[in-house]
Amino acid sequence: MNPTFTDEQHAARWLARFALPFVNAEPDQLRETAFNAYAQNTSKIWRCDGTDEVVEEFDFERYDIYRNTKSEELAALQKLIQTMLYIVLSGKKHEELPKDIKRQVESIEKAIKLVSTGIEYSYEWKGRGKAHTLRIAKDGDGLISRLKEWFVLAITNCLYSFSLADEIEPMKGQGFEKIGMCPNCGIFFEKRRKDQEYCSARCQQTMAVRRVREKQKKLL
Repeated sequence: MNPTFTDEQHAARWLARFALPFVNAEPDQLRETAFNAYAQNTSKIWRCDGTDEVVEEFDFERYDIYRNTKSEELAALQKLIQTMLYIVLSGKKHEELPKDIKRQVESIEKAIKLVSTGIEYSYEWKGRGKAHTLRIAKDGDGLISRLKEWFVLAITNCLYSFSLADEIEPMKGQGFEKIGMCPNCGIFFEKRRKDQEYCSARCQQTMAVRRVREKQKKLL
């Protein structure tokens, strides 16, 4: 059976394009960014050679699944994904994590186990190799359950080890080359280069000034 994501690079590219806008969204942007991620996935095939087609615009208001999704469900999903990203991208060991983050580890492990046993489908592109689709949802699956599955699986494939409780030992794969967490503002961002540490030149400059001031204080 073929996997939903063919490799770490495949998962990392998906994560950067769809998860990050949702993870960084303000409350009034959650619905649109969530549905955009959902609509892009249900309307296209993700190929492992990077030639994925992206639909530029969707008429969100046409769909009941967009209007009927509860705001609190979207906020809870955003919090889960933010926490998963924080655990690995912060670079902190388990004992160094904030208490509110530690409390969520057990629920994250359950979420990973659920998506790791999902059903995948694939078919052949004529003369162009295999193309993979995301899991065909069960009857009754809604936007939230499908997005949760896709986001959690993408993060797990390219950032996580399967053991969170003892000591965080993430796989240093494609996810770390593609996704970062800014040490200054805490935002999650897509890296333009592998060694990019900050989300912007402004944050990099702010941290440089801060380090100089801290050094000066120590000399006093």
